[in-house]
Parts: sequence; structure tokens; C-alpha cells
Amino acid sequence: TVAIIILTGIAGSLYLTRFMMNIIGSLMERIPVVKLLYNSLKDLFQALLGDQKSFDKPVLVYLNRERSIKVMGFLTCEDLNGFGLSEDVSVYLPDSYNFSGNLIIVPRDQVIPLDVSAGKVTTFIVSGGVSTTTDSDNA
Repeated sequence: TVAIIILTGIAGSLYLTRFMMNIIGSLMERIPVVKLLYNSLKDLFQALLGDQKSFDKPVLVYLNRERSIKVMGFLTCEDLNGFGLSEDVSVYLPDSYNFSGNLIIVPRDQVIPLDVSAGKVTTFIVSGGVSTTTDSDNA
């Protein structure tokens, strides 16, 4: 009976939490400036934590013709035909020690896929390159 009471409490709190989040979300959708920020943050968290993770393709991008300056990021979109950019892809470059970053559009041939886990690349970038992991680490 204790287990039934606990499970009922958990189910009720989950339902109440979901209900409250829906109410807050619908209120946020009604305020013009807040709506833009809310939807952007919601999309970002969905990309990071949702079922269809967008930051799971780590890449290296060359920033100059000599290919001497490189940055690590995540390939977010391979089809930019809707913008008239059929030869380009979009890459998200997270900032170190922050939950922001830059989206850059670069020619496809300047993007090299990395054979490293997305978690390892995220750790490396967010730490500002200070945290380096070995192959035996589960990043």
C-alpha cells in the first residue's frame, strides 16, 4: 500500500507539473517579445535535450583559406536550399563557459566531420579547451 501511495503521488505531481508548464507556455506565447525569446530557448533546449538532438554531429571548420585557423562546432543543418545556399551548411559554435554561441554558414568543403563523441567535443568547447579527455573517458 505504501508503494501505491508513492506511485500515486508521483503520477499526480507529474500531471500537475505538466499542466502548470502548459499554462505557463500558453501565457508566454501571448506576449510578443517574450514569445520570441521563449520559443528560441524552447527550441534550443529541445535541440540539446530532446529526442531529436541537433548537436550530435561534431565537426571541425576551417576559418581561413590557409586552413590554419580551425574551430569545433556541431553541424546543425545540411540543407540550406530554402535560403538559396545549396553549397553551404550551418554549424553551431558554442561559446566557452556560457550557454550561447554563434551560428555560421560555411561552404560544405570547409567542414570536416570529427570521429569523436558529441559529449567529448561539448566538454572540450565549454571548458575553453582546458578539459581534455582521453579515449577511455565516457564524455
